[in-house]
Amino acid sequence: HGIYVWLKNIHQLDWSWIQACEHEAAGNLEQAAYEYKLFLYEHFKSRSIINEKKQDKISAGLVKVSHSKSL
Repeated sequence: HGIYVWLKNIHQLDWSWIQACEHEAAGNLEQAAYEYKLFLYEHFKSRSIINEKKQDKISAGLVKVSHSKSL
């Protein structure tokens, strides 16, 4: 178990991914599937947040440009 904590800390691996691999290796496929599902959910949730922030920056830039052109 210690090697997984080291990997997580050093390589920034997602803990649910490590858990899924452990369960899969142990033959506990239902729990592995659940952990993979959690990993994917968190991955796409964080990607969505990043994309929202990019959209906010783009929108703010467009507002500045359109406001400066109207002056």
